[in-house]
Amino acid sequence: MQPRSRLAIVLNPTAGQGRSGRRVERVLRLLRREATVELIPTERAGDAEAAARGASARGVDAVIAAGGDGTINEVLNGLAGSATPLGVIPCGTANVLAAELGLPRRPEALAALLAHGPVRDIWVGQAGGRRFALMASAGIDADIVRDVEPALKRSIGKGAFVWALLGALARYSPKNLVVRVGDRALAASQVLVAKAARYGGNFVAAPQASIDRPEFIVYAINAPSCCAVLGLAAALVRGRLAQHPMVEMLRAREVSLESADEAALQADGELFGTLPTRIAIDPRQARVIAPVTAG
Repeated sequence: MQPRSRLAIVLNPTAGQGRSGRRVERVLRLLRREATVELIPTERAGDAEAAARGASARGVDAVIAAGGDGTINEVLNGLAGSATPLGVIPCGTANVLAAELGLPRRPEALAALLAHGPVRDIWVGQAGGRRFALMASAGIDADIVRDVEPALKRSIGKGAFVWALLGALARYSPKNLVVRVGDRALAASQVLVAKAARYGGNFVAAPQASIDRPEFIVYAINAPSCCAVLGLAAALVRGRLAQHPMVEMLRAREVSLESADEAALQADGELFGTLPTRIAIDPRQARVIAPVTAG
């Protein structure tokens, strides 16, 4: 296809440290041989979304998110309603979308894809007026996202989530959630609305979920105790979460979540607000630079 001659790179400087930072620099050098590159660093939450929206309005050929899934989520929202495709240079804590898309790891291959590669239309979700590409959830993991310290995350990466997890387990009390799908209403202490198969990295939580289909895989989970939560975590690590007896699975295009108490909602590893909320498939597919078939 015709090379992309104008690229905007939305860079989260705190995400690209060490090896990831060197990889980003290598990809940028290669892209500058192919195109005019506008580098837009971010400083605070919301910057990436605004940068993506502005770059699209200026008529760039693609907006490339260089960061983790949170940065990608902001760029995804900034490009909502636009024909400008999203590209990804993964350098965050988890990089789940990069794995789902089957992006190449070698800088040379990734740069070639971003400059010349095909655009793939994927289905994404919406919650509270915002889009997400991977998953949304309420329960202990949303509490962890809410409570993780940004400074600690920048310093030790995934270790910050482990620290927040230990705190959440120490004060664990099951939530009283209601998951509504069609005419069904299920009680749960945790709910996962999966748009993609992977969760939290390379853990395959919902193998039936796909960014190529307009549906969610919904897990209504009842974990009465801290020990039960640890058992669910072990099942996730083994790729057996769907088979766990505390998990009930449904397929849906639309889900309503309610809570008797205050409950946080997270999506793509970012805080999306609190319940109640309605989660639905976005009728507008997202345009992403990626191999036509992941692998």
